[in-house]
Amino acid sequence: AASPAGEVRFANAEAQRLLGRPIETQAIWDQQIADCVVDQTGNQLLPKEYVLYKAMAENRRVGPQLQSYRRPDGEVVQFETTAAPVQASDHEQLTVAAFQDVTAKLVAEHRAAEAIAAKSDAEAALMHAQRLDALGRLTGGVAHDFNNLLTVVIGALDVILKHPENAARRKRLGEAA
Repeated sequence: AASPAGEVRFANAEAQRLLGRPIETQAIWDQQIADCVVDQTGNQLLPKEYVLYKAMAENRRVGPQLQSYRRPDGEVVQFETTAAPVQASDHEQLTVAAFQDVTAKLVAEHRAAEAIAAKSDAEAALMHAQRLDALGRLTGGVAHDFNNLLTVVIGALDVILKHPENAARRKRLGEAA
């Protein structure tokens, strides 16, 4: 929870564990944490781009929104962050931010998308192979039928060549071929 000036009034142990560093009471954008809020390419965000800052400035709930964060060890993690203004018991306006590490979830979704794309590619390749197989069978069937017709024609021509003197037979075989 943060005051209108951005001073941290409360941060639980889980938040500190997720961030990988202690959270001090000074303004969130003045802390070392501010250097670690980054965009998808790893470039540092301006405070006005933070979910917490937007919720404070606009006095409304913001999120859930994906926000990247670089931990002290250099690992960039993805947090799903939501922030909303709340009225504290002493009538002070605070803004509460909640975030959870969704890095593993996003990696799993990316792998699932890759697997689905690979499956789709494999199915397309299978369909292409099946089409080629069907075309090959059709072509083979046409070639076989054509060969059968040629066999009749060649057989008729052989008989004609063996007995060229029989004109009636030559005419009948020529018409059959």
